[in-house]
Amino acid sequence: MGNEYKGTKFRTNLKEAVIESPLAAELKYWSAVLARNNCAPAIPGGYGGNLSCREGNSFLITASGANLANLGNDQIVRVVNFDLNRLEVDAEGWCLPSSETLLHGAVYKARPEIKAVFHGHYPAFEENFMRLGLKITARAAEYGSIDLVKDVLEILGDESIVLLRKHGFISLGETADEAGNNILDMCRAR
Repeated sequence: MGNEYKGTKFRTNLKEAVIESPLAAELKYWSAVLARNNCAPAIPGGYGGNLSCREGNSFLITASGANLANLGNDQIVRVVNFDLNRLEVDAEGWCLPSSETLLHGAVYKARPEIKAVFHGHYPAFEENFMRLGLKITARAAEYGSIDLVKDVLEILGDESIVLLRKHGFISLGETADEAGNNILDMCRAR
């Protein structure tokens, strides 16, 4: 599943705030589904996955190290701005945003129609990527890195699921249900 988790690799300007949004319930629901289906397995320091939903010009994302099996309201963060060049994120909430925040933000910027990005780990996808017809990044880039962002953007096109070599997958949808059901459908197809 890639390298050992050591936290975020960007600077976060965090404004403490209570996050109230109907999208929080969707993130909580799909986080539990992915954890239950072993697509966001427990790892040292948290869970192997993160989910986000676009909300206007910002997006909600699970916190770094969040317990996806039982996501609490305080484990949802609103990202109001991000800068790939400066490796900086402006956010609201009580926790640091996911280590893959820059990847989520870059996908939203590249694909304006996308409203949900779910990242998880399911080794059978990579083992069967050719049969499943999934695109996979050319290299195994480090989690949370700009290299990973660049690799994903290089193959993203109009795909709904792409694989991150030796690091899992991302699923995209115009709704949270679409992003989540993409994953469940792929699990059944493997």
